[in-house]
Amino acid sequence: MELSFDDAVIAEGKVSNYLEPGNHKVVVAKITKGESSQKKSPYVEIIVADESGKTCAQQYYLNGGAWNVSKSAILTIVAAAQNITADEAKAKLTGLTGENIDVKLSGLLVGKKLAITLNGEWVHPTDTSKKSWIKSVFGSYLFAVPMADIAKLSKEPYIKGTENANGSPAQTSGVIAAEKSAWD
Repeated sequence: MELSFDDAVIAEGKVSNYLEPGNHKVVVAKITKGESSQKKSPYVEIIVADESGKTCAQQYYLNGGAWNVSKSAILTIVAAAQNITADEAKAKLTGLTGENIDVKLSGLLVGKKLAITLNGEWVHPTDTSKKSWIKSVFGSYLFAVPMADIAKLSKEPYIKGTENANGSPAQTSGVIAAEKSAWD
C-alpha cells in the first residue's frame, strides 16, 4: 500500500509580535503617557522594538513609592540610549514634569538604539480554558546599556511567578544571548 501525502501540510506556528525574555538589541519606538484604569495613577510608557518589529512596552509610574523605582529605570534607559554617564543623563532630564515627560523623553529616546534585558512574568488568565503565558518586562538594576556594551547585561533573564496558577515551578530556558543583527 502506497502512502499518500497529497493532503499533507506543514503546520505553521503562531508568530508572536512581542519580544521574549532575554537580551535584545532594540530601538526606542515610542513614548506615551497615560493613567492607570483603577487608581488613575500617571505613567509614562516606553516601547522598544527589535529590527524585525517585535516589541515590548513598559509603564513607569510617576507618583508615590513607584516613582523611586521609575526614576532610576528612566535614568538607566536615557544613559544607555544616549551612551552617556548618569550625571549627563540627569542634566538632560532637567525640567522634566508629569505634563511634558512624553515629549521630553521622545526627544531624548525615540529612534535611539540600546541593548536591553527583558525579564518575564507569568500571566494566568481568569478564563481557565486559556493557557498561562510569560509576559516580557524591562529588567531591573543594570538592564539597559549602549549596544556596544551588551556583554555587560545579565546572561539569564529572571522569570517571576510560577508556570501554573497551582504553584508548580516556573521553567527558564537557561542562558540567553542576543543574536547578531544588521545593527552590529
